Amino acid sequence: MKNNKVKYNPEVAASAIRRMNDSARENGSSEMTLDEINAEISAYRKERSKNE
Repeated sequence: MKNNKVKYNPEVAASAIRRMNDSARENGSSEMTLDEINAEISAYRKERSKNE
């Protein structure tokens, strides 16, 4: 079996997390509760299943 590990670059990872946090602050999603996030996910999945 071949080892397919992806090389991890902590600087790239940290930069990606900063960009995600900035984006969340800009669009207001950083203030969402876990219940609100889960409700959004459920609504999306329900809508998606109607269109499949």
